[in-house]
Amino acid sequence: MITKVLNSNKAGVVGAIELMEQNYFLRFRDHSQKVLD
Repeated sequence: MITKVLNSNKAGVVGAIELMEQNYFLRFRDHSQKVLD
């Protein structure tokens, strides 16, 4: 039971970090395109 909770929590944390990195990358890409234009 405890390991199950830990595993799902770990997946949630990893998912959140991946989402943050994706958002950062998209924002960075948009910014670069504006600079290039």
